[in-house]
Order: sequence, then C-alpha cells, then structure tokens
Amino acid sequence: MLHEMKHPVSDVALTILRAQDTCTTAFRQQTQRVALMVLAECLRTMPIDAVRVTTPVGEADGCRPVGRLVVVPVLRAGLAFTSAVEQLCPDAELMFAGLARDETTAEAHWYMDRIGDVSGAFVVVLDPMLATGGSVGQVVARCMERGAAAVVVGCIVAAPEGVAEVEGRFPDVRIVTAALDSHLNDVKYIIPGLGDFGDRWCGT
Repeated sequence: MLHEMKHPVSDVALTILRAQDTCTTAFRQQTQRVALMVLAECLRTMPIDAVRVTTPVGEADGCRPVGRLVVVPVLRAGLAFTSAVEQLCPDAELMFAGLARDETTAEAHWYMDRIGDVSGAFVVVLDPMLATGGSVGQVVARCMERGAAAVVVGCIVAAPEGVAEVEGRFPDVRIVTAALDSHLNDVKYIIPGLGDFGDRWCGT
C-alpha cells in the first residue's frame, strides 16, 4: 500500500535536496524537514488507546500509544531519520540494519543485524531511498520473522520498481514516501532522484 505525501513544505525541501549544488549543511537541514513529515505519516497507523485527561479548566478526550514501537533505520543513510525519531517518538526502541549494495549486481548484502525480538511490535523501517526494494525487502522480512505485528516503510524518494518489489512480497506493508520518481536507470539509481543520499548527507 503506497502513500505518496503531497505537501508544499516537503516539496520545497525535496527541490533543494535534488539540486546538485546544494551543500552538505543545507542538505542535512532539508532532510530533517522531510524526515519529520515522513515519520509522522508512518506513525499515523500506530496502535493507540483512548484516554481522558484533566486540563486546567475541564476534561478532554485524548489518546496514548499502546504496545511496542520499534524503529529500524537502514544504515547508513537511515541515520538521517534519527533526529526525527528523537522528536516524534523518543520512547521508541531503536534497532539497526546494515546492508551494502554490490555495485556490480545491485544486490544488497547484510553486514550488520541489530534487529532483536520484535514480537507484537509496530515496526517502522526507514531508508531514504527505495530503489530496487532489495535491502528494504530483506529488512521487512527479518522483522516479520522475528514477530512484528505490523511493518511500515518510510522513505524520502521511491522508484516504482522498488515499490512493486515490496508490495509484491508484502501486500499488507504500508509504504510512505515524499516522492515517487520515474524509474531506475541501468545501474539501479533512481531517476531523477537526488544522487547518492548517503554520500550527500554524510558529506563524503
């Protein structure tokens, strides 16, 4: 299930992120704006309970999170979401998945697995670029194998091929993206995309 955000704030930020002459400082700043919005949308379907609170002048209906919330950034680019996690869900359990893409085959291979038992948890998998869907698909599969009750994927830019890969394997997984781009090129980069997100965010 794909949800493409449409909002002037994220659209302006994405325009700056896409520009090849955007410096590292500005890239990080605009990433933070989009990451907050993407994560907020990912959390829209998290489990909540109704509560009633006393205000200074009366009673009000409200809600609170219920159950486990686990956030899994996909290294290294997924680290760009950690500040948004601190702001929006500071009590979330933070786990990490490390996968590296073979530039010859475009296949992703694990180099670190810090996903523990996520039994019954609402899990948010975060990777700024959903290209082929290979790495995200592997992370989603591992979360489900380890007991996740529900998984949502959050990204900043997605390619149709990556969306189709994840949806084909996991039809119940919700995908949130700030932009659905045109296609992948012959070396599996998103077009028009924004280049290598990890390199640009890390300044390398």
